[in-house]
Amino acid sequence: MKRRLTVIRASGCCLLLTAVGLISGCGDSSNPRLAVYGRVTGAEGRSGLVSFVPQESTDGPAARASLINGEYQFDRNDGPIPGEYNVLIQLEIPPDKTSGVVVFKGIEIPSDSGVEVPAIYEAVASLPVSIPSGSNTPVQVDLTLPET
Repeated sequence: MKRRLTVIRASGCCLLLTAVGLISGCGDSSNPRLAVYGRVTGAEGRSGLVSFVPQESTDGPAARASLINGEYQFDRNDGPIPGEYNVLIQLEIPPDKTSGVVVFKGIEIPSDSGVEVPAIYEAVASLPVSIPSGSNTPVQVDLTLPET
């Protein structure tokens, strides 16, 4: 009896893994995600987010990556598909380190209190970008922040 239950559990697990693979793993092979990387001139030494938001002519998902020291990177699992995008760049607002106090939602919190204040981002640019199709190698897309 115990052996029979193990076989049923194993079969159910395989069925579940197969269903999950069909739902999330395959994707649209005609529009594969691409590995994309680049540097954001004007954001050197800063962190934040880079979001590729598809324009109406591009039928695909948005993609978002962390911006670290002015650079970002997507791999083939989370990158954009070929097409036209508006790239939204959001930079983390650095806390004021001179006063020893961070103001969060109007409340002053001493920076040495151990309380973690969530990162706040400012939208600094929305840039049009075209991602070419047919690339088997990572695509470099460097961006430049507009002067303010």
